[in-house]
Amino acid sequence: MKKAILLCILLALGNAVFPRIKKFNYEFGLNYSLADRAKPGNSISGNVLGYFEFRYNMKTTPVDIALLLDISSFDRREEFDYLGLTAYSDVDYNTFNVIAVGDYVFRRGKSFEPFAGLGTGISFGNAGTGIFNEGTKTSPCLMPRAGVRIIRHFSLSADYLITHKDYSRVNFRLGFYF
Repeated sequence: MKKAILLCILLALGNAVFPRIKKFNYEFGLNYSLADRAKPGNSISGNVLGYFEFRYNMKTTPVDIALLLDISSFDRREEFDYLGLTAYSDVDYNTFNVIAVGDYVFRRGKSFEPFAGLGTGISFGNAGTGIFNEGTKTSPCLMPRAGVRIIRHFSLSADYLITHKDYSRVNFRLGFYF
């Protein structure tokens, strides 16, 4: 009898310390990107595109390791001097990013899980049409991020992707994970 009571207590403590979480999550969603103006006189506008994230949830620590695949785009209206006159050019900046991310999850296993993380990877960017066309710039990237996962299915986050000076930007993400 004592052994059965001890076993029940250990199982209850185990569930309290390590809540039931899925080992892997898949997340997909929309991201809205806004870049720096780069120079005074420029204006920017963001575009909505998508991302996919494959996440491994460590069972004994509140840390997630993820692989983020992201496609982003933003428009920058650039001001330049042409024969002594001020002229404007609209440029569409497109990027594809592959980033390994580590997140610390506060309140793991709850219906409201704030998280903060840092990622590093590679960014492929091109100004004009497409991403992998002539003129593609490949550069390393660093991405601090913070957000919240709600009701174990929705994710809201913001990150700043630091990469080549023309492509660094803020991303706002709305995702669904399962």
